[in-house]
Amino acid sequence: IRFEGNKHTPTTYIYRAGKGMESTFYMDDFIIDDQRVGPKYYDLLEQYDPSDPSDPPDPPVQPKSPTGLRIVKIEGMETPQEPPSGGDTVLRLDFNHYATSATFSSWTSFFVKDYTQSTGYGWDNTGGGTLVFSRDRGVGNDLQRDIHQIQSGRSFLADLDNGAYNVTLYFGDGHYDHPAVDVYAEGGKKLSDIAVQKGVFTSESFEVNVSDGQLNILFQGAPTALNGLEITSR
Repeated sequence: IRFEGNKHTPTTYIYRAGKGMESTFYMDDFIIDDQRVGPKYYDLLEQYDPSDPSDPPDPPVQPKSPTGLRIVKIEGMETPQEPPSGGDTVLRLDFNHYATSATFSSWTSFFVKDYTQSTGYGWDNTGGGTLVFSRDRGVGNDLQRDIHQIQSGRSFLADLDNGAYNVTLYFGDGHYDHPAVDVYAEGGKKLSDIAVQKGVFTSESFEVNVSDGQLNILFQGAPTALNGLEITSR
């Protein structure tokens, strides 16, 4: 995890279990770069006097742009991490450019492919590579570098047992911005106005109940870019 600051205020401290750290961090705006989700930009955590018990710190601020991430503690510091699954992993797909593309550790490679019953998951209609297509941007880790670019109205299908699931979508494109898109699952809107900024990789999570033996994730709005997908049971 890499910390970088671009402003300097000596009265800024990193929140740690309600106390200021012995070393002062001179950071107002800063970046936490977690290889799982890419760089995230944060505002000032807080300004307070750690020697004054009547001046406790406020909770850390969230990222400037909502991403579905939450703040967790790793070795006493705050860093973004995708929400916990709370269950067993059912499907974890790295959306690759080619079948032979490098695949993120412990994930399953998935290149652009229509759904088939034998596979049990895939896109509803790739249009022969015109409605869903892939690119290798060569930016980021093995999960982030490849994208599936999805036109509005396309759905990802996955055969699942009936039940409750958590779904995490990984968005990002190392070369281009993508306007906002809405995401629906099983007929209900789950995510709104998810935009992709060039070189910024994010994850968005939602809960869904499957009652017909198949999960349907629909993307509506502008074309968007996905790096991967993760489904866990609840």
